[in-house]
Amino acid sequence: MNDTREEEKTKSKKKFNWERLWFWIISIIVIVIFITMLFPGLIRFDKGARLLYSCTGNLRNIGLIITNYSTDHKGHYPQNLEILVEQKYFSELPVCPVTGEPYLYDIAAWNAVDFAVRCPNPDKHEMPGKRKDKNKYLCYKSVIGIKGYY
Repeated sequence: MNDTREEEKTKSKKKFNWERLWFWIISIIVIVIFITMLFPGLIRFDKGARLLYSCTGNLRNIGLIITNYSTDHKGHYPQNLEILVEQKYFSELPVCPVTGEPYLYDIAAWNAVDFAVRCPNPDKHEMPGKRKDKNKYLCYKSVIGIKGYY
């Protein structure tokens, strides 16, 4: 009597569940397909965002260095950005990572109270989740800070 029960137990343990195997195979295939569809979109988002944020970081750094320059020169701002290179505030002027063009610097006069550093082509930046026609400007203003996409 004990022998028949043990045989029934061993038979049920040896039986392979093919339905469960197919369920897991199909589930893994669906997940892989979903990830491969999602992955290129994430790469594009990452690249556009990285370029935009490196441009805003450059603008912020230039603005802070101009502020340091004005502190060293009795509140006067430089007439152009090349002066910052001549006086070793920069080893070389940063350029926009998207276009490779130098940033634009606006100041009213030598004793002006504010300045602006602008990206030369803000419309070429891709802000993830926003339409391109809304990207009119990207600049650093002395009074406000970074202005543009935010």
